[in-house]
Amino acid sequence: MIKENCDSTKIDSIIRKKILEKYVYLDDTICRSQIMSNTILSKLLDIFIPAVLEYNLDKQSELNKRIICLFSDNYKKVLDKTINGKTSDSPEAIYNKILLATDYICGMTDSYAQQMYNMVVALPVNS
Repeated sequence: MIKENCDSTKIDSIIRKKILEKYVYLDDTICRSQIMSNTILSKLLDIFIPAVLEYNLDKQSELNKRIICLFSDNYKKVLDKTINGKTSDSPEAIYNKILLATDYICGMTDSYAQQMYNMVVALPVNS
């Protein structure tokens, strides 16, 4: 029997921490999932950020024009409103462009983000 003056919550906390560290946080499956998620998000950011930064500039590449085509019409309208009346390379426009790209990626479901990643790195998509 545990004495009343014993801090059982502290013991519980220590035990949980050790168990979680060993069997949850450092589990191979969890680590692989985290690495995969990090890779997918990094690649999507690497693709969408430059595309939105070039949006409405004279030097917009053909590839980035096609990447912008992946955005929904609503996102394109917001992008147009974001830079309406401002130069495309003003700090405010740049911030809003980046924000829009990150909002777009954050709004993706896990499966859609993975499909998008597979498409941009030219991996076959399983239907």
